Amino acid sequence: ELAAAYQDEHRLPYGLYVEPGTAGRLQDRFRVDRYPTLVLLDGTGRTLWRGHPNDAAKLEEVIREAFR
Repeated sequence: ELAAAYQDEHRLPYGLYVEPGTAGRLQDRFRVDRYPTLVLLDGTGRTLWRGHPNDAAKLEEVIREAFR
């Protein structure tokens, strides 16, 4: 419920996933150490970028590089 409220409040155009507890498989797999963290994956599951969702300039740069 809190994740959905955060997503609505900040009008995020992407899904949120929160694992219960202090550690979890996704948190560990993507080395999430703070929230919010956005992880951009390519079609093979490789991490292209990890950072704060508000760092739009860097994220856009990575997306442009990926589609060259």
